[in-house]
Amino acid sequence: NEALLIRTLRAQPNMLHACAVLAHNQTYEHPQCYGPHHWFSHNEKFWVCHTRPSGTPLLHTDFRSELTHTDLLALWLPLAQTLALRHQRGMVHGKICPWTVWFDPTKKLLTAIDAGCWIGDMHTTSSSVHQQEKAFLAPELSLSEQRYTPNPLVDIYGLARLLLFLFRRTHQN
Repeated sequence: NEALLIRTLRAQPNMLHACAVLAHNQTYEHPQCYGPHHWFSHNEKFWVCHTRPSGTPLLHTDFRSELTHTDLLALWLPLAQTLALRHQRGMVHGKICPWTVWFDPTKKLLTAIDAGCWIGDMHTTSSSVHQQEKAFLAPELSLSEQRYTPNPLVDIYGLARLLLFLFRRTHQN
């Protein structure tokens, strides 16, 4: 009995292109970074489905104020190393942010979901996203409506923003 996350992507991608991107991302699954296991188009929407990681989305956690910057860096580093391994295999997550990274307090582990789901943001403009999301969108995701393929720099940008998010929240009341 696995809990699943099922939702639609923001934009309706080309089915053939999306299938190729998502299938390519499945060729390197890692417990700390994975993409959807199933996807389909129904009622003019593109749906993705994958196993729900343990813990909660980083955006909805409050553990950061209890940890030092050193602790947070130690928590963040394995995720950065996992993404580096994906990059060596020619894959990009494409959207590292507090709502695609989950924190498991039991294992003290960050897990990134939605690898390859940037395909649903291909036609996202900075005016069509929520204010909270804008800071985490790499320039490639927010400036153009043209078809693009994110490169590792998009993930590096996301990792840097994620680390700032962790640090900024450490000693707030």
